[in-house]
Amino acid sequence: MANPASATLTRNSEIELRPVRAEDYRFAWRLYAEGIRPYAAAYMAWVDAEQEARFESRYKPGSTWVIRRDGTDVGWMELHEIDEELRLNQLYVAAAQQRKGIGSQVMRQVLAKSRETGKPIALNVLKNNPARRLYERFGFTVVGENEMKFFMTRPTER
Repeated sequence: MANPASATLTRNSEIELRPVRAEDYRFAWRLYAEGIRPYAAAYMAWVDAEQEARFESRYKPGSTWVIRRDGTDVGWMELHEIDEELRLNQLYVAAAQQRKGIGSQVMRQVLAKSRETGKPIALNVLKNNPARRLYERFGFTVVGENEMKFFMTRPTER
C-alpha cells in the first residue's frame, strides 16, 4: 500500500498518521527495540546489532506511518496492502504514551481501511506480548501459531 494521504489513515480525533520520512528510521528502530526486546528475549538472545540489521532489512518505508498525538511523534505502524488482505506488520507506541487509547484509535483507523478496501486484516504477535489483548478486543482471532507467535486475522465488516 502506498502512502497517500487517505482520510481513513490520516486523522482521527487527536491522532494523526503521517507517511514516514527517511529521518524517522532511528525513531522507528528505537521504539521497535524498546517495545519488542522484553518479549523477544524470552525466545532468543537479543543482540542489538543483529536485531537492528534484521529490522533494517524488513523496514518498509512505503507502507509505514508515524503516529502523532497533538503534534508529537508517539509511535509508528506498518500496514501493507496485498492482493487478498491488509497486513498489520508493526504497531508500536512509545511506553510513556501507552494506555492512553492511542493503539485503539489507530486500530479503528485500520478497521476503517479494511472496510474501505473490503479486505480482511492479518497480523502476528509474540505469544507473551500483551498487545494480543488489544487485537482480541478489536475482533482478531488466533488462526495458527508457531513456537513464538500467534497468527491472527479479522474478517472484513461489510
